[in-house]
Amino acid sequence: MSDRIVFREAKSVRLVHLEESDAEILVRFVNNPEITQFIGRRYPITEAKEKSWLKDARESMDESPVFGIEVDNTLIGTMSLEKGDEVNRTAETGAMIGRPDYQGQGYGTSAKMLLLKYAFDELNLRIVYSRVYAFNEASQAYSQKCGYEHVATLPDKQYVKGEFVDELIFQVTHGMWRPQFEKWQKDDL
Repeated sequence: MSDRIVFREAKSVRLVHLEESDAEILVRFVNNPEITQFIGRRYPITEAKEKSWLKDARESMDESPVFGIEVDNTLIGTMSLEKGDEVNRTAETGAMIGRPDYQGQGYGTSAKMLLLKYAFDELNLRIVYSRVYAFNEASQAYSQKCGYEHVATLPDKQYVKGEFVDELIFQVTHGMWRPQFEKWQKDDL
């Protein structure tokens, strides 16, 4: 059992607090072009810069929480709730599965379900958004498994791998998410 501080957990994944020592693995994730093509990172990141980001992330947990995604005591990625708007009760999620050997196995879906439960049932958010590059079909599919629907397309929004690509905006409300969560819950919790 990991000695990490666990924020939320299900049978398959845990959302955990990130520590400064995680910078070593996270810097590998964010410098891997197979990962960064999906998250819009263009420039290399040093371990020192990643430690600084982690420090800032830990200090702003009440405004924009960022968690590690852990499977079998292995940090496989991150999940965040960003750009929170208390007046309109909205926020945006960000996710990264940084270990390719853990992609496509449902861990992102499980982590997102835990985060959305927190967002809707504890923070009382009204809408949670997610942005996805049009070529990232896996992210689109897992968003839909979590109850999101595509609501907008920003044409040629991002320059990725030598071309401009569309950015898709998805949204989910408590009512859209709850039935998906209940289905997921039977299998995962």
